[in-house]
Amino acid sequence: MKNIRRLDISLTRRPASYRGPRSSEDWTDTFDELIRDLVELGSQWNTGIIKLFATLPDGEDDSTVDAFTNGIDGRTIYVDSSLTSSSIVTTYWHDIKERPKTLKEAFEDIYSYLSEQITNIQADLVSASGGLTTDQKSAIGANIFDASSSSSSSSLDGKSENNRLNIIQVAGDVYGTSYALDNDGMPNLTYSIQQMLGAVLDAHGGNWADDITLTHSGITVTQSSIDPSTVQDDNFVGIPGDTEDDLNQIRTQIKTYGGGASWQTVMPVLYGGGADSLRDLLNDTKGSTAKSATNPWGYQYDDIGGLITILDALKSFTGQDNYTDGSPDYPSTQYIANGDSLEDSIGVLDEVIDWAATPAMMRSGEHFRRLETALMSSGITVTHNRASWPQVEIIQISPDPLVSGLLPFIVKHNSLNEFELRLVDRNDFVTPSGIISSGIVLSCW
Repeated sequence: MKNIRRLDISLTRRPASYRGPRSSEDWTDTFDELIRDLVELGSQWNTGIIKLFATLPDGEDDSTVDAFTNGIDGRTIYVDSSLTSSSIVTTYWHDIKERPKTLKEAFEDIYSYLSEQITNIQADLVSASGGLTTDQKSAIGANIFDASSSSSSSSLDGKSENNRLNIIQVAGDVYGTSYALDNDGMPNLTYSIQQMLGAVLDAHGGNWADDITLTHSGITVTQSSIDPSTVQDDNFVGIPGDTEDDLNQIRTQIKTYGGGASWQTVMPVLYGGGADSLRDLLNDTKGSTAKSATNPWGYQYDDIGGLITILDALKSFTGQDNYTDGSPDYPSTQYIANGDSLEDSIGVLDEVIDWAATPAMMRSGEHFRRLETALMSSGITVTHNRASWPQVEIIQISPDPLVSGLLPFIVKHNSLNEFELRLVDRNDFVTPSGIISSGIVLSCW
C-alpha cells in the first residue's frame, strides 16, 4: 500500500529514580521520538485515511445513508460516489432520492431484473409450446408434475385421493377391516346389506323401506330350541355373563336357602312333623292372632311355650292385677298417687327420704329446706319469706365452744316471714354485745 504503511512506534520508556534528577539528554531523546511518531501518524492520516474514507456517505445526501453513524455495509456504501444527475451513465443514480445508489439498492435492482426476465422467459416458453401455467398445474395437482411436491386438497389429484380414502373407510366400516375392494364394479356379497338388514327388520316387525318400529312379532322361540345348561354349578361365584351363568347363580341361591348339599336337596324338617318347605314354614309356623304389618307372624304372648310362667312371675313381682295392668295401687299415697309408675313412685320416695344437704336446697316441694345466714356480734334479724315457722339453730365458730362454751340464745318470730335471734348472758339473760365474731344461723323447714 502506498499511503498507509506499517507504523513502528519509536518512543522508548526511560525510567528515573523517585524524585531524582533527570538528564537533558533523556528529555531531548524522548521528545524527538514522540515528534517523529506524531509526524508519521499525521502523514498516514492525511495522505491515506482521509482519502480512503472521503467517498463514504456521511448522511448529507440522505440522512438514512450514513456510514459514520450506522457503520460500513451494503446499505452505507455508494456503487459510484462520483455520479450526479447529469452524468452520462445513470444506471446507479437514484432519481427519486437524487443521490447515487447504495450497493444494497443496486443488488435489489439486479434481483428484480433477473426475476422479471425469468418470468418473461417462462411465459414465452409456455406461449411457444402450449404448456400448462403454474396455476393450471396447481389445479391439477403439483405431485403429478413433481414427485417431491404435495398436491393441495382442492386440486383434482387431492380430491381424487380423498375420495379413494373415503371409499376405503366406508368399506371398512360396513364390511370390516378384512374386506378388500377389487375394482371391478361388481358386488361380492350374495345378498346386499339392504337385503340382509331388511330380513332382520321383517323378523322384528319393521321393514327396510319406511318402518323401523320394532314389535318383534316375527320371532318365535320354541322350548325345543333352547338347549339345557352345559354345566350345572350350584357353587357359582362372580358376575353372570350369559343365561347359563344366570341359572347357575339361581341354583346357588336355592342351595343356600335350602341348606342342603346341593340345590336339588329337599329342605330338612325343622322338627318332627314340622315344615319342610318355605310355603309350609310360612303357613304352619304362624301365631294364633291375625297377621299384620307390625306382627307379620301373628304371634301373641301365649303362643310361646314357657312365656306364661315368666309373665306370671313378673306380674306377681310388680303387683299387676293382669298382664296388661298399667295402674298400680299403693296402700299409702302420702307422696305418690295410685296409677303412678313404679319408676316415678320410687323416685318420689327417694327424694322424700333424702335430706337437704346444701344451703337453700329444696327436697320434695317445701318439705325440706335450709337457710344459712352469717352471724356476727350478739344478734341478727333474718327475713326468709317462707310463710312458715322455721327451726333455728346456731353454729358457733369463734369463740371456740370448747374454750368459751356454747352461748345461749333466744328466737323471736316477728311474723311467718321474719325472726330475730339474740344471744343472752347465761346468768341474767341480758343481751351482751360483740361476743360472736364468727358463726352461722341455720334455719330449717
